[in-house]
Amino acid sequence: MIEVIIVLILIGIISAVAYKSVPQDTMIQGTEFDKLVSHIRYVQTVSMARSESWSISIDASSYSLKNPSNVNVLLPGEDNTTINLRSLKITGPATPITIKFDSKGRPIDNSAKILSDQTKTTIDTNYGKQIIVVVYTGLVTIK
Repeated sequence: MIEVIIVLILIGIISAVAYKSVPQDTMIQGTEFDKLVSHIRYVQTVSMARSESWSISIDASSYSLKNPSNVNVLLPGEDNTTINLRSLKITGPATPITIKFDSKGRPIDNSAKILSDQTKTTIDTNYGKQIIVVVYTGLVTIK
């Protein structure tokens, strides 16, 4: 019984040390990065579910969901129509970036034309990872 208590205390101490050694900004950036990727996928899903072109507009420090009338709409679980990024920053290419999906979930340009083979949307971040939206399928990948 004493051994179990000692092991639990040691696990608690090791966990506390490990938690303190990870920079808080890195954890926040990772969370914001994952949330942004999820929201891009959500926009694609809404476009397909409603058979309309929806988009997400991303600038250096915030992003927002836009309906077919180009009006900002609340994302699930959010209090504001614009999501501010606390630690994650969009570093390239030029911002703002608008990713628009057609009713089949394919990325399109502003004239509703499907993006060409050579065109893929790449979003660079200060987190050291990229978000890539592939043409035709709209697959959102992380590199």
